[in-house]
Amino acid sequence: MTSRLSPAVAGLLQAIEKKDTDKTPPALRLQFPGGATVTQPNLPVAAPDAQTDPAYAVPSSFLPPGGADKDKTRYLCLSLDIDAPFPSFPFLSPILHGVQTDLVLSPATAAAGDGWTPLVSDVTAVVAYSGPRPPPISGPHRYIFLLYEQPAKLDAAGIRKTMQWPETITVSARMRFDAKAFETALGLGQVVAATTFLAKAS
Repeated sequence: MTSRLSPAVAGLLQAIEKKDTDKTPPALRLQFPGGATVTQPNLPVAAPDAQTDPAYAVPSSFLPPGGADKDKTRYLCLSLDIDAPFPSFPFLSPILHGVQTDLVLSPATAAAGDGWTPLVSDVTAVVAYSGPRPPPISGPHRYIFLLYEQPAKLDAAGIRKTMQWPETITVSARMRFDAKAFETALGLGQVVAATTFLAKAS
């Protein structure tokens, strides 16, 4: 599985496990419609509460001078299951759980005062989010969400063309996803925010 992750992402996972905050990027907040909220890595989440794609937010330190309306940066979020089918034998991992493009800092809600700035997108996900479904006999799986700056000329259609993806990605095509090749093919840089959560079968 590690051969399908870039060295940077593999190192990020190790840093998260060791709680080495000096080597991890800023947190990415996840808020699921089911009520679960993830504000730091490896929080437990009940699988039924994470079946619908979450709302994303980044620390308000992302805000440039002048506020969110001055920032034209777009972001891409990649989500993966890195423990399939079992944490001790993850030969199906990473499993691709979603790709959302064209996320931008939200000027309308950036001043909520809670230390977070929401990311919003008006573009349909390139790969629709699929919630956690670990096998009943498995221990908790780690689900990782990686936020990248989206290259200026890259859009959803360009991703589908580059990756040779159809409009709908099958379950089998999501398995053993080569995240390292994905990063390289799209010209993605370093991860700018990330988080993980743990989920097991209910």
